Amino acid sequence: MAKTEERAPGSAGGAGKTLYDALHDLYSSSQREIYWGHLNTIILSDKLFHQEKYLEAMDILTRYGELRYTPWLFATGNNVEDILLVSPVLERSPVYSQLSDPFDVFEQSSFIPPIRLNRFFARLLEPASTLLVPFIGSVGDKWEDAKQTYDALEVKGAYFIRNKQLKAELPKSQLQGLRWMNEQTRRTPLVLGSEKQTVSLVFEKIDTDIVPHIEENGLYFDVRVSAKGGVIGDAKTVSAADLQKQAEQRIRQEIADTFMRGIEKKADVYNLIDVAYRKYPREWKRIAAANEFPLQADSIRSIRVDVRITSAGKNNKPLPETGSGP
Repeated sequence: MAKTEERAPGSAGGAGKTLYDALHDLYSSSQREIYWGHLNTIILSDKLFHQEKYLEAMDILTRYGELRYTPWLFATGNNVEDILLVSPVLERSPVYSQLSDPFDVFEQSSFIPPIRLNRFFARLLEPASTLLVPFIGSVGDKWEDAKQTYDALEVKGAYFIRNKQLKAELPKSQLQGLRWMNEQTRRTPLVLGSEKQTVSLVFEKIDTDIVPHIEENGLYFDVRVSAKGGVIGDAKTVSAADLQKQAEQRIRQEIADTFMRGIEKKADVYNLIDVAYRKYPREWKRIAAANEFPLQADSIRSIRVDVRITSAGKNNKPLPETGSGP
Protein backbone atom coordinates (compact mmCIF):
# COMPACT_ATOMS: atom_id res chain seq x y z
CA MET A 1 0.00 0.00 0.00
CA ALA A 2 1.38 3.37 -0.96
CA LYS A 3 2.14 5.68 1.94
CA THR A 4 -0.10 8.72 2.10
CA GLU A 5 1.97 11.89 2.07
CA GLU A 6 1.17 14.30 4.86
CA ARG A 7 0.78 17.86 3.69
CA ALA A 8 1.06 20.97 5.79
CA PRO A 9 -1.67 23.64 5.59
CA GLY A 10 -1.45 26.00 2.64
CA SER A 11 -3.03 29.34 1.87
CA ALA A 12 -3.97 31.39 -1.14
CA GLY A 13 -4.76 35.06 -1.45
CA GLY A 14 -6.28 37.56 -3.80
CA ALA A 15 -6.06 41.36 -3.93
CA GLY A 16 -8.52 44.00 -5.05
CA LYS A 17 -10.20 47.28 -4.21
CA THR A 18 -13.10 45.38 -2.65
CA LEU A 19 -13.52 41.93 -1.16
CA TYR A 20 -15.45 40.87 -4.24
CA ASP A 21 -12.58 41.97 -6.50
CA ALA A 22 -10.13 40.07 -4.29
CA LEU A 23 -12.22 36.91 -4.55
CA HIS A 24 -12.17 37.02 -8.34
CA ASP A 25 -8.44 37.69 -8.29
CA LEU A 26 -8.15 34.48 -6.26
CA TYR A 27 -10.34 32.57 -8.72
CA SER A 28 -8.00 33.41 -11.58
CA SER A 29 -5.16 31.35 -10.07
CA SER A 30 -7.28 28.50 -8.73
CA GLN A 31 -6.81 25.17 -10.49
CA ARG A 32 -10.32 24.00 -9.65
CA GLU A 33 -13.64 25.65 -8.88
CA ILE A 34 -13.76 26.82 -5.26
CA TYR A 35 -16.85 25.52 -3.49
CA TRP A 36 -17.72 27.88 -0.61
CA GLY A 37 -20.10 25.39 0.96
CA HIS A 38 -17.00 23.70 2.40
CA LEU A 39 -15.94 26.83 4.27
CA ASN A 40 -15.50 25.89 7.92
CA THR A 41 -14.02 29.01 9.55
CA ILE A 42 -13.97 32.77 8.96
CA ILE A 43 -11.12 34.85 10.43
CA LEU A 44 -11.51 38.61 10.41
CA SER A 45 -8.61 41.01 10.90
CA ASP A 46 -8.89 43.32 13.90
CA LYS A 47 -8.60 46.24 11.47
CA LEU A 48 -12.04 45.40 10.08
CA PHE A 49 -13.54 45.77 13.56
CA HIS A 50 -11.66 48.93 14.51
CA GLN A 51 -12.56 50.56 11.17
CA GLU A 52 -16.16 49.26 11.41
CA LYS A 53 -15.86 47.45 8.09
CA TYR A 54 -16.42 43.90 9.33
CA LEU A 55 -20.12 43.95 8.40
CA GLU A 56 -19.28 45.09 4.87
CA ALA A 57 -16.96 42.12 4.41
CA MET A 58 -19.43 39.65 5.90
CA ASP A 59 -22.29 41.06 3.84
CA ILE A 60 -20.42 40.25 0.63
CA LEU A 61 -19.58 36.73 1.83
CA THR A 62 -23.09 35.84 2.97
CA ARG A 63 -24.77 37.06 -0.22
CA TYR A 64 -23.18 34.14 -2.05
CA GLY A 65 -25.62 31.22 -2.19
CA GLU A 66 -23.09 28.46 -1.58
CA LEU A 67 -21.96 29.81 1.78
CA ARG A 68 -23.59 28.18 4.76
CA TYR A 69 -24.21 29.94 8.06
CA THR A 70 -22.37 27.33 10.17
CA PRO A 71 -18.68 28.42 9.94
CA TRP A 72 -16.89 29.37 13.14
CA LEU A 73 -16.02 33.05 13.49
CA PHE A 74 -12.78 34.48 14.91
CA ALA A 75 -10.98 37.81 15.05
CA THR A 76 -7.21 38.16 15.08
CA GLY A 77 -4.55 40.81 15.46
CA ASN A 78 -2.02 38.62 13.69
CA ASN A 79 -1.54 38.39 9.96
CA VAL A 80 -4.46 36.20 8.88
CA GLU A 81 -2.21 34.16 6.59
CA ASP A 82 0.09 33.35 9.53
CA ILE A 83 -2.87 32.00 11.48
CA LEU A 84 -4.00 29.85 8.55
CA LEU A 85 -0.54 28.34 8.15
CA VAL A 86 -0.18 27.12 11.74
CA SER A 87 -0.15 23.32 11.58
CA PRO A 88 -1.98 21.31 14.25
CA VAL A 89 0.62 19.78 16.57
CA LEU A 90 -1.10 16.52 17.48
CA GLU A 91 -2.84 15.93 14.14
CA ARG A 92 -1.51 16.97 10.76
CA SER A 93 -4.88 17.69 9.23
CA PRO A 94 -6.24 21.25 9.72
CA VAL A 95 -9.61 19.62 10.40
CA TYR A 96 -8.31 18.84 13.91
CA SER A 97 -7.33 22.36 14.91
CA GLN A 98 -8.87 25.08 17.05
CA LEU A 99 -9.88 26.86 13.86
CA SER A 100 -11.92 23.96 12.52
CA ASP A 101 -13.16 22.42 15.75
CA PRO A 102 -12.88 24.97 18.60
CA PHE A 103 -15.63 23.41 20.70
CA ASP A 104 -13.55 20.27 21.14
CA VAL A 105 -10.96 22.26 23.12
CA PHE A 106 -13.62 24.37 24.85
CA GLU A 107 -15.32 21.27 26.24
CA GLN A 108 -12.09 20.25 27.98
CA SER A 109 -11.11 23.71 29.25
CA SER A 110 -13.91 26.29 29.12
CA PHE A 111 -13.00 29.97 29.24
CA ILE A 112 -14.06 31.88 26.10
CA PRO A 113 -16.84 30.20 24.10
CA PRO A 114 -16.63 29.86 20.30
CA ILE A 115 -19.38 31.25 18.09
CA ARG A 116 -20.82 30.18 14.76
CA LEU A 117 -21.84 32.60 12.04
CA ASN A 118 -25.57 31.90 12.40
CA ARG A 119 -25.48 32.71 16.14
CA PHE A 120 -23.48 35.85 15.40
CA PHE A 121 -26.08 37.25 13.01
CA ALA A 122 -29.00 36.14 15.18
CA ARG A 123 -27.69 38.11 18.14
CA LEU A 124 -26.28 41.01 16.12
CA LEU A 125 -29.78 42.30 15.39
CA GLU A 126 -31.07 41.94 18.96
CA PRO A 127 -31.51 45.44 20.44
CA ALA A 128 -30.05 44.61 23.87
CA SER A 129 -27.59 41.84 23.05
CA THR A 130 -23.80 42.02 23.34
CA LEU A 131 -21.85 39.72 21.04
CA LEU A 132 -18.63 37.96 21.98
CA VAL A 133 -16.17 37.13 19.19
CA PRO A 134 -13.11 35.06 20.22
CA PHE A 135 -9.74 36.67 19.48
CA ILE A 136 -7.24 34.06 18.25
CA GLY A 137 -3.46 34.20 18.01
CA SER A 138 -0.45 31.90 18.04
CA VAL A 139 2.02 30.86 20.73
CA GLY A 140 5.47 29.43 20.07
CA ASP A 141 6.71 28.35 23.49
CA LYS A 142 4.31 25.63 24.65
CA TRP A 143 4.79 22.71 22.23
CA GLU A 144 8.06 21.06 21.28
CA ASP A 145 9.77 17.77 20.51
CA ALA A 146 13.43 16.73 20.50
CA LYS A 147 14.07 18.68 17.30
CA GLN A 148 12.10 21.92 17.48
CA THR A 149 9.35 24.02 19.00
CA TYR A 150 6.00 24.43 17.28
CA ASP A 151 3.59 27.31 16.85
CA ALA A 152 0.10 26.56 18.12
CA LEU A 153 -3.20 28.41 17.99
CA GLU A 154 -4.69 29.83 21.18
CA VAL A 155 -7.70 31.98 22.03
CA LYS A 156 -6.17 35.12 23.52
CA GLY A 157 -9.28 37.09 24.46
CA ALA A 158 -12.53 38.40 23.03
CA TYR A 159 -14.16 41.32 21.24
CA PHE A 160 -17.47 42.61 22.59
CA ILE A 161 -19.90 44.10 20.06
CA ARG A 162 -23.17 45.90 20.75
CA ASN A 163 -25.36 47.80 18.32
CA LYS A 164 -22.95 46.64 15.59
CA GLN A 165 -20.10 48.61 17.17
CA LEU A 166 -16.96 47.28 18.80
CA LYS A 167 -17.19 48.23 22.48
CA ALA A 168 -14.20 46.47 24.02
CA GLU A 169 -11.32 44.10 23.48
CA LEU A 170 -10.39 42.20 26.63
CA PRO A 171 -7.60 39.64 27.09
CA LYS A 172 -8.28 36.22 28.55
CA SER A 173 -6.62 37.21 31.84
CA GLN A 174 -9.37 39.79 32.41
CA LEU A 175 -12.20 37.41 31.48
CA GLN A 176 -11.81 34.77 34.19
CA GLY A 177 -15.31 35.47 35.50
CA LEU A 178 -16.92 34.78 32.13
CA ARG A 179 -16.82 31.00 32.54
CA TRP A 180 -18.97 31.13 35.69
CA MET A 181 -21.63 33.20 33.93
CA ASN A 182 -21.77 31.25 30.67
CA GLU A 183 -24.28 28.45 30.17
CA GLN A 184 -21.95 26.81 27.63
CA THR A 185 -19.20 26.12 30.16
CA ARG A 186 -18.47 22.40 30.30
CA ARG A 187 -15.27 22.02 32.30
CA THR A 188 -13.07 24.65 33.90
CA PRO A 189 -10.18 24.67 36.42
CA LEU A 190 -9.61 26.69 39.57
CA VAL A 191 -6.33 26.84 41.49
CA LEU A 192 -6.47 27.75 45.18
CA GLY A 193 -3.93 28.11 47.96
CA SER A 194 -0.76 29.96 48.85
CA GLU A 195 2.98 29.66 48.25
CA LYS A 196 3.14 26.75 50.72
CA GLN A 197 0.46 24.65 49.08
CA THR A 198 -1.79 24.91 46.05
CA VAL A 199 -4.83 22.83 45.31
CA SER A 200 -6.32 22.34 41.85
CA LEU A 201 -10.05 21.93 41.36
CA VAL A 202 -12.01 21.22 38.22
CA PHE A 203 -15.69 22.08 37.84
CA GLU A 204 -17.90 20.25 35.35
CA LYS A 205 -21.40 21.35 36.31
CA ILE A 206 -22.18 25.06 36.63
CA ASP A 207 -25.65 26.57 36.89
CA THR A 208 -26.14 30.33 36.78
CA ASP A 209 -29.29 32.28 37.59
CA ILE A 210 -29.51 36.02 36.89
CA VAL A 211 -32.47 37.93 38.34
CA PRO A 212 -32.93 41.44 36.87
CA HIS A 213 -34.53 44.38 38.71
CA ILE A 214 -35.55 47.64 37.06
CA GLU A 215 -35.71 50.70 39.28
CA GLU A 216 -36.08 54.40 38.60
CA ASN A 217 -32.33 54.99 38.60
CA GLY A 218 -31.23 52.00 36.53
CA LEU A 219 -30.81 48.25 36.15
CA TYR A 220 -29.78 45.94 38.99
CA PHE A 221 -29.09 42.24 39.11
CA ASP A 222 -28.81 39.44 41.65
CA VAL A 223 -26.55 36.61 40.53
CA ARG A 224 -26.47 33.08 41.87
CA VAL A 225 -23.92 30.51 40.74
CA SER A 226 -23.92 26.83 41.70
CA ALA A 227 -20.77 24.88 40.86
CA LYS A 228 -20.01 21.22 41.40
CA GLY A 229 -16.48 19.92 41.02
CA GLY A 230 -13.65 17.82 42.35
CA VAL A 231 -10.06 18.00 43.54
CA ILE A 232 -7.23 17.22 41.14
CA GLY A 233 -4.03 16.54 43.06
CA ASP A 234 -2.99 16.34 46.70
CA ALA A 235 -5.19 18.13 49.23
CA LYS A 236 -4.57 16.07 52.37
CA THR A 237 -4.13 19.06 54.70
CA VAL A 238 -7.16 20.95 53.46
CA SER A 239 -10.68 20.18 54.55
CA ALA A 240 -13.62 20.05 52.19
CA ALA A 241 -15.21 22.96 54.07
CA ASP A 242 -12.09 25.10 53.66
CA LEU A 243 -11.87 24.33 49.95
CA GLN A 244 -15.53 25.13 49.48
CA LYS A 245 -15.18 28.49 51.22
CA GLN A 246 -12.05 29.47 49.29
CA ALA A 247 -13.57 28.41 45.96
CA GLU A 248 -16.73 30.43 46.61
CA GLN A 249 -14.69 33.52 47.47
CA ARG A 250 -12.49 33.18 44.36
CA ILE A 251 -15.41 32.62 41.99
CA ARG A 252 -17.26 35.59 43.46
CA GLN A 253 -14.16 37.76 43.03
CA GLU A 254 -13.57 36.65 39.43
CA ILE A 255 -17.18 37.45 38.49
CA ALA A 256 -16.91 40.91 40.04
CA ASP A 257 -13.49 41.68 38.52
CA THR A 258 -14.52 40.75 34.97
CA PHE A 259 -17.72 42.77 35.30
CA MET A 260 -15.72 45.85 36.33
CA ARG A 261 -13.34 45.39 33.37
CA GLY A 262 -16.35 45.61 31.11
CA ILE A 263 -17.83 48.61 32.92
CA GLU A 264 -14.55 50.51 32.42
CA LYS A 265 -15.02 50.15 28.65
CA LYS A 266 -18.82 50.34 28.61
CA ALA A 267 -19.12 46.70 27.58
CA ASP A 268 -21.81 44.34 28.88
CA VAL A 269 -19.56 41.29 29.20
CA TYR A 270 -22.25 39.11 30.83
CA ASN A 271 -25.11 40.22 28.54
CA LEU A 272 -27.03 41.46 31.56
CA ILE A 273 -28.88 44.14 29.59
CA ASP A 274 -30.36 41.44 27.37
CA VAL A 275 -31.59 39.54 30.45
CA ALA A 276 -33.42 42.65 31.67
CA TYR A 277 -34.80 43.37 28.19
CA ARG A 278 -36.34 39.92 27.85
CA LYS A 279 -38.05 40.01 31.24
CA TYR A 280 -39.09 43.68 31.26
CA PRO A 281 -39.16 44.85 27.61
CA ARG A 282 -41.39 47.90 28.21
CA GLU A 283 -39.41 49.19 31.18
CA TRP A 284 -36.11 48.46 29.39
CA LYS A 285 -37.13 50.68 26.47
CA ARG A 286 -37.72 53.57 28.86
CA ILE A 287 -34.29 53.18 30.45
CA ALA A 288 -32.51 52.59 27.12
CA ALA A 289 -34.01 55.78 25.69
CA ALA A 290 -32.45 57.79 28.52
CA ASN A 291 -29.13 55.95 28.71
CA GLU A 292 -27.53 53.88 25.95
CA PHE A 293 -25.39 51.99 28.47
CA PRO A 294 -27.44 51.69 31.67
CA LEU A 295 -24.96 49.53 33.62
CA GLN A 296 -22.94 50.95 36.50
CA ALA A 297 -20.34 49.62 38.91
CA ASP A 298 -23.08 48.73 41.42
CA SER A 299 -25.47 47.17 38.88
CA ILE A 300 -24.69 43.70 40.25
CA ARG A 301 -26.20 44.02 43.72
CA SER A 302 -25.33 40.55 44.98
CA ILE A 303 -23.29 37.53 43.91
CA ARG A 304 -24.12 34.29 45.68
CA VAL A 305 -21.89 31.30 44.98
CA ASP A 306 -22.60 27.75 46.18
CA VAL A 307 -19.80 25.23 45.65
CA ARG A 308 -19.98 21.47 46.15
CA ILE A 309 -16.80 19.38 46.23
CA THR A 310 -17.98 15.93 45.21
CA SER A 311 -14.73 14.16 44.37
CA ALA A 312 -11.22 13.96 45.81
CA GLY A 313 -9.70 12.59 42.61
CA LYS A 314 -9.33 9.10 41.20
CA ASN A 315 -6.54 7.87 43.50
CA ASN A 316 -7.01 10.13 46.54
CA LYS A 317 -8.63 9.35 49.86
CA PRO A 318 -11.69 11.40 50.80
CA LEU A 319 -10.96 14.93 51.98
CA PRO A 320 -10.95 15.48 55.76
CA GLU A 321 -14.11 17.03 57.13
CA THR A 322 -12.12 19.54 59.18
CA GLY A 323 -8.66 21.01 58.95
CA SER A 324 -6.71 24.15 58.36
CA GLY A 325 -6.52 25.72 54.94
CA PRO A 326 -3.31 26.08 52.94
